[in-house]
Amino acid sequence: MSTQLSEFPVARFNQMIRGYALSGLMPGHGPRVDSYGAFKTAYPVTTKADLRASVARMCEAGALPAGYVVATSGTSAAPTVSLWSASQTDRASAHALDLRRFIGKHLFARGDVVANLLAAGGFGSLYDGMNRVLEPLGVTIVPMGRFDAMPDHKQALDLLRAVRANTLVATPAGLIELARASLDAGCQLTVEKLVFIGERLTSARRAFLGSVWPGCRISGLYGTTEAGLIGVAPPGAPPDEYAVLSRWAFLERDEDGALLLTDLSAPLVPLLRYRVGDFVAPTSAKPGGGVTRLRLLDRMDRCFNLVGNLLHPDLFREAVRSCVPQLTHLQIQLSYAENGRERLHLAVDMGRRAMQAAQKHAIHQAIAQIPQVQEGLRRRVLDITVGGQETQHTNGRGKLPDLVDARNVAATGPDRVRVAS
Repeated sequence: MSTQLSEFPVARFNQMIRGYALSGLMPGHGPRVDSYGAFKTAYPVTTKADLRASVARMCEAGALPAGYVVATSGTSAAPTVSLWSASQTDRASAHALDLRRFIGKHLFARGDVVANLLAAGGFGSLYDGMNRVLEPLGVTIVPMGRFDAMPDHKQALDLLRAVRANTLVATPAGLIELARASLDAGCQLTVEKLVFIGERLTSARRAFLGSVWPGCRISGLYGTTEAGLIGVAPPGAPPDEYAVLSRWAFLERDEDGALLLTDLSAPLVPLLRYRVGDFVAPTSAKPGGGVTRLRLLDRMDRCFNLVGNLLHPDLFREAVRSCVPQLTHLQIQLSYAENGRERLHLAVDMGRRAMQAAQKHAIHQAIAQIPQVQEGLRRRVLDITVGGQETQHTNGRGKLPDLVDARNVAATGPDRVRVAS
């Protein structure tokens, strides 16, 4: 049974449902409700499959309005396509204004020089959307995009230094990449604020970034391709805790601990009790007021199948950490070898330290002792390899996922994966 993390706004929900009924965007319309209990009874939980079906119906009907076609990156599963309207309704305008004020209050200040290091294009709207959020906040925007896509890294660093960029907005992988590049080049950037989005920022990554830019304030944004920006993690907030505007998002937690989102901004494709794909936990704050607080946990799709066994990445992380306690990040890469065997590659990031041959051998031995891996090796259906951070794969959105599964490239679209041999 699901539980609510925020107060259910009966009037606002019914107003949105009436708008959907008048526009014809919700087949069968959907009844009005008078309580949270009635809402749960009338509206079942929806999933990515339901979203795909809704988008497919709109495409088949030729009902694509002016706006954007966006899609998830497809790194570990088939991409999910969604549609965003460019129409500036009163509700859409109010939502955008509230969101900008909320973000501006917690993350940015007038006079900041903000380098946008997010990935442009790729069926995503994060880069352009961030620029639109920043424009009215009185900041100076440096629209750089992904650092690794810059043709001249030294020139890019020199430009950031010349304009005195004090704020970086990027995925955690993008922040780490720029930090390493500035160290390698001996380039002193005047970074005071780091804003991450797209994935979790682990304590090890925080520590590394803090060692490169001592005293910098770290904050975060939480959002999804389907719903856009949802929450803010202000500087000093507990790790993985986000504040969400209750006026625009009704949040629930199902019996498995997964987040259910009802988007009250009335997006083009309705998101009602939508299973976003993240596990969450409530905080000590009680439902009520203008802000809901939640704590993000793992992604729901983190487990993977290896030679017929369902495994969790933590099993491998613990084995690697037993050999290299200074582990900053572990990426698991899955593919097929030429001989038809499954290939498991571990890309190990040790921060400023380079991996030594003895450490690589120790990790290989530790992984080989995991019973399920041992089974695959014994049956000669599995190859395992170990590499350093240079073998990690960053996807087209600039994210550094914990798991990259390239065993079904046809299902994951054009985002092909390189796995080190």
